[in-house]
Amino acid sequence: MELNIKNDVYIEVVEKQEGQETLSHPMQLVKACLFQMGRIDLEGNHIPEDKWKENCKWDDFDEKIDQVCVIFDRDYRKLTEALKEIFSLCAQHGIKVVMSNPNFELWLLMHFPNIKQYAPEMLLENRKNLRHQLFSDVSTNKKYLEILVSKNADGYVKGSKLKFEKFLPLIDTAVKRAKTYCEDSYKIVNELGTSVGRLIEEMKKYSDGHLEIIIAVPCDMEPEAKERLKNNLPYKSDVTVLEEPYFVSDLFPKNGMLVACGYSGGDRAMILPDTYRMAEHYSIFRGQKVFVPYVELESSFRYGGWMEINQRRFCTKWRCR
Repeated sequence: MELNIKNDVYIEVVEKQEGQETLSHPMQLVKACLFQMGRIDLEGNHIPEDKWKENCKWDDFDEKIDQVCVIFDRDYRKLTEALKEIFSLCAQHGIKVVMSNPNFELWLLMHFPNIKQYAPEMLLENRKNLRHQLFSDVSTNKKYLEILVSKNADGYVKGSKLKFEKFLPLIDTAVKRAKTYCEDSYKIVNELGTSVGRLIEEMKKYSDGHLEIIIAVPCDMEPEAKERLKNNLPYKSDVTVLEEPYFVSDLFPKNGMLVACGYSGGDRAMILPDTYRMAEHYSIFRGQKVFVPYVELESSFRYGGWMEINQRRFCTKWRCR
């Protein structure tokens, strides 16, 4: 399959756990990921963090670089009661949730023209063709989206091997169309949309050496210091500067780096409350997280109103000079 993604992005399919090869409930997919990552054993017992690396099934896995994804449909039966735990486990272990509502056929339909001609409520309901109420020439066992994809892709059958040649020429069109619907996997729980296009877009950006960088700066940081930060960032990077106390609540970095500024007092990393909230807001971001102390004190002095953040949450430390 060719998605115009360069060779420095390697895609590996996660094997399901022994005895679950034919099962596809999203929770089982998440547990299969956790097992491969060395986070749980075959019985589902949690493994201590200091043992994760030795239990990981991928020899060269680096959680700061590699991204584990779980892809599933919203309309999977008995999914609603498991969603809270799925999202919690994925957030805790840095697994990206890629979901389609109602299902993957919505993403396939986006490859073809005039998707806007179909009523959103009909697409979301995706009901069966009972008593030929939808189409007189199609089986009553088929659902609305499967029928639409089949008519556009000339014979698509759900569950059969996908004929990629029918979709690949229009992959970029599908990515653009997906943006006109919901792409946030958390909001997709209740809205029509898919985050498959966003995933493909992120892989393409990563393979092109593109970086999307978010810099959170204190409200009193000198303009000269801000410029020094931006001028020392990697080439081919999109930079968003978020100045306290404001940051966009629904902005989520696709890849690259998240940079938080503050000051260091001895071995303590100190940031303002709004920066701390930003760090919490982007807690499941799996790119590099960088702490930049624009003032470094030898003592562990703490200014009023500043909060200490665990330096283990950042993978590296820059010096603003």
